[in-house]
Amino acid sequence: MFRRFIERTTNRQASDGDGESLTHQNSSQNKSFQAKELSSFVAGIEACDNLASTSTSSGRVEAKTGLSDCSVLVSADGDLLIIPRELAKDKPMKNERTKSFLDQTSSDFGEEYQSAIFMGNDLNADGDKQLNGFTSKGWSVPATTLAVKQSADSMNDFCEFSQHLTKAKKISAAQEGFLAKRLKALTDITSESNKARSEEYKSMLDDAFPEHTVQLLPQRVGPLAFQEGSVHTTLNSLANYYSHVAQSETNRWKAAAEATGALGMFAKAKEQTVQRELNRRIALKQMIQKKKSLEEHLAACKEDSIKRWNEVHDAEEKVTHLLEEKIMERNRQKEQKRMERLKEDEKKRRQDAAVNGSMGTTQSEIWDIVSAVTANMEEGSFEPMDFAPTDQSHASGDGTMSESIVSEDDTVASSLPIVDRHDLEQEQALPELRVAALTADEAVEDAAHALLTFLSEWDVTVRSSKLAAETCLIGACNAQAKCLRTIIDMERKAMEERMEQLEHLEAVAFYMDVRADLDNYIKLDKTESGGYSVLGDEDDGGVAAAFTVLDDHVNGNLGMDFGADAYHDSMTAEDMENMLSAPDNMEEMMDIFFKNDSGMGSDPSEESEAMDEFEKSVALLCKLGQDKTSAGRVHRSTICYALNAKRNNEDEVPTMVQFEGLCRLFSAVLSGCNAKTASSVKILMTLSQIFFIKDADGKEVLVKSKLINHPLWSDDELWDNVLYQDVTENLSNSGLMENFDHHSERTKVRTYKKKGEWTENTKLKWHDLRDSDRYDAASQVHAIVFAQLGTLAHTMIEFGCGLHRSCAFVRRMAVRNQLPISQRTMLLQHLMGTEKEGAATK
Repeated sequence: MFRRFIERTTNRQASDGDGESLTHQNSSQNKSFQAKELSSFVAGIEACDNLASTSTSSGRVEAKTGLSDCSVLVSADGDLLIIPRELAKDKPMKNERTKSFLDQTSSDFGEEYQSAIFMGNDLNADGDKQLNGFTSKGWSVPATTLAVKQSADSMNDFCEFSQHLTKAKKISAAQEGFLAKRLKALTDITSESNKARSEEYKSMLDDAFPEHTVQLLPQRVGPLAFQEGSVHTTLNSLANYYSHVAQSETNRWKAAAEATGALGMFAKAKEQTVQRELNRRIALKQMIQKKKSLEEHLAACKEDSIKRWNEVHDAEEKVTHLLEEKIMERNRQKEQKRMERLKEDEKKRRQDAAVNGSMGTTQSEIWDIVSAVTANMEEGSFEPMDFAPTDQSHASGDGTMSESIVSEDDTVASSLPIVDRHDLEQEQALPELRVAALTADEAVEDAAHALLTFLSEWDVTVRSSKLAAETCLIGACNAQAKCLRTIIDMERKAMEERMEQLEHLEAVAFYMDVRADLDNYIKLDKTESGGYSVLGDEDDGGVAAAFTVLDDHVNGNLGMDFGADAYHDSMTAEDMENMLSAPDNMEEMMDIFFKNDSGMGSDPSEESEAMDEFEKSVALLCKLGQDKTSAGRVHRSTICYALNAKRNNEDEVPTMVQFEGLCRLFSAVLSGCNAKTASSVKILMTLSQIFFIKDADGKEVLVKSKLINHPLWSDDELWDNVLYQDVTENLSNSGLMENFDHHSERTKVRTYKKKGEWTENTKLKWHDLRDSDRYDAASQVHAIVFAQLGTLAHTMIEFGCGLHRSCAFVRRMAVRNQLPISQRTMLLQHLMGTEKEGAATK
């Protein structure tokens, strides 16, 4: 089991070294969990994340800062669309009302662009909403699924309505009045047809989401039937219009019903919407079933592991009990044989006494010995007793026990069977039980790893289902809106005599804004029961990535100084000689930078003995600090901790000569460091913002000002390792998992293994938490990563890394840890604001 753990840890570290997150690694290595019905949308999400990870532009650039817009444009079928050059330019708003970016330009590039969705814009707090006209952030998956199904049904209803309308136009004007009433019934949420459909919706939700919390409220009718929406208003206006229509032109409606006509195109769009809704629902259902299966398998493995270790514990107790019984039985037999031998000796002594006239040991002495033996046996003691007779006639000439008696004792002991614990363990099959228990523990780890792999795919599936829903809804709304506009246009051309009513209908239809309708409906639906997702507006964050951080933290694989403890193994004879040649008083040598009576003036050209000694000491420390050998690591650590000891009482450097020497030492130590010694670099970065000297104007000049643009800051791996160390320190200080461990009702496992010789004292892991608390833990991990990432990115700016490198670092680590795009946007905005403030100060 330990070997398998090491292999998994090594694989994770290797993947981190390649700059890929666990989520993306699982996505590329294990496609068995991925729903094929959403594969095109998954590809779009991966493309968006890859663009953000590499800070690659998708065709648009932020005008003020020059940062790349890493968003992508996805069609209703999940295809990535190339943004034409005309779309990448700002265009003036049409008319006086607010329209989305696509509404201003999509009519020039076809219906595919009209129903497309931008995703991944992180340069503005509501970037996607500005481009799309609406946002589904915070809208739960069950509520989204209900809205998509309702929209497909609404399209089906309207398609059926248009077909009947075409027939009615061919028959008589009277039939149009009847159909107008039917159209009104479709928009009435209290109608019988809509009431009957509630059971269908309930069945659909129960089937797709067994544990859903969405309630079928009267106001939950889907975006197309939303009474406050412009599409719904236009639909009502259309019904009122047809109530005043007496006749129409049959030929026009016949042409409209053909495949290339408006109604034929809408029927085709309806079929596409129905198929898209079905594919999305099937994919989500399959993934939920897989998740449930993996959860049940993990729970079964845990129960089996506990059962196996209980069997080991019981077998160990039984072996111990049998061993004690056998030892006691052996002692009893030994004492019984000794008593028999004593009786034989007594009989022999009597015979000898009768021949020689000497009694030897008396009868009373014999019974005293027997009484003592009996008393010991009653008390549970079977230790050998000294039965040597007091009569010297039974002893040898030198006063020792007869050799025959000693020999008889050895014979008695050797005649009894030897008690062996190993045989008892074999008899109780204890080794096999231990192997089975260890195998069960491996099964738990394998099941947990499989579940984590699946959750990575589940995160992508949720995001892709949201994207599929957005494109499906906007496509459905656009198709119905277009059909409505076409029907209105046909009526306008057919009945110019009724232009007054038609102009009113046109005015209503002209102001249809399906994106605003969707936005308003989503906002309202999120306030209803079950409409808000567990993570709210942050629901695009990767829960599996947070669990990976927690798993690595619990197992001790996060935030380590790689190779920090391995220098002894690789230390050569030359390294050892270099380490031994270092001065023993290296920590005391740091005083040369802070002594007020150093004997040096502020003029570096001053020739003095003190100056020469100071320069020699600085040169020696710099040489030790930038040493690339294994011994140099020890020297740098000693220098860092010695400097750190000065931070509280001696933060001000007395003279410029000492200040310049201290800056040289900082630069030399940084030159000796690399990405794998992040802890020393962290100490130096902190101290460089503490030690200072006052210039002629009395202003404080920090050591940091002399380290800006140091070559080490250009190493991206260094900043990655510093972030990992900061995250693991905060996880340890916050006691995140310990807080969950202290509330057993928040965990799935409440039965713990019994303590035994082979049991392990396991820690609480992410998969032991309940589903609701998993999201809580993931949010806390994201909060820690967000805070540390912001602080570190700000530090990069201060040390001269520049806006673009700092933003690229934020994007790379945000994608790797799957932070919600809103948090990533907030960090980028903060950096852009910091850059602007710095430019204004200059």
